[in-house]
Amino acid sequence: MFAYSGWNAATYIAGEMRDPARGLGRALALGTGLCAALYIAVNVVYLRAMPIGELAQVADPARLTAVRLGGDLAARFLSPLVAVSILSSLQATVLVGPRIYQAMAIDRLFFAPLGRTHPKTVAPVISLSVQAAVSVALLWFERFDELLSYAMFAIVAFSMLAVAAVFVLRIRRPDVPRPFRVPGYPMVPALFVVASAWMLWSVIAHGKSEVLRGCAIVATGVPAYAAFRAYSKRSRSH
Repeated sequence: MFAYSGWNAATYIAGEMRDPARGLGRALALGTGLCAALYIAVNVVYLRAMPIGELAQVADPARLTAVRLGGDLAARFLSPLVAVSILSSLQATVLVGPRIYQAMAIDRLFFAPLGRTHPKTVAPVISLSVQAAVSVALLWFERFDELLSYAMFAIVAFSMLAVAAVFVLRIRRPDVPRPFRVPGYPMVPALFVVASAWMLWSVIAHGKSEVLRGCAIVATGVPAYAAFRAYSKRSRSH
């Protein structure tokens, strides 16, 4: 699932696009298509190096594949490439994540300072700093694989809710202008929602403690949202 996560990240910076009605759909289609093609190509290479049963048991398939297909020299060259790939993914996360806190702060649903931007670069510097501090703290106190388990459930759940919102908005706001319409509606978004729900149920059925703790962390957002929303209504009334 992590191979495809990030398909929706372009939407976080739609407000900074020159022509989001035209560019956003293209960015999502091109990004998702390229990611899928690369993922399939990598797995084809893996399967040339080892049978699928062995692949399922290997913790570091990239290095083992490099050794078997190109020897130890190829494996040594692969390690820095993997590091660069991880850094590029991290850069994208750093870019889009703070935009969420910024938008929430502008809507008065989060702490106001997180909505401030740099006067010259217009970057949400406070949000960036807060995200960096929280990330370092999480990595200091938790193992990386546990953090992935925490995040996985939330990523799938919120992606499912975001796509399900398409149906809700079509019903509640049928007359709103829609510069971009979902191709294959309603089958395409319905298939995504069903597949995501199946994945969530599969994760819950396995009963991983990390998943339950991740759900508890996400659940703390409910009272926090209610508190910020109540404060926003009071401040606007005054």
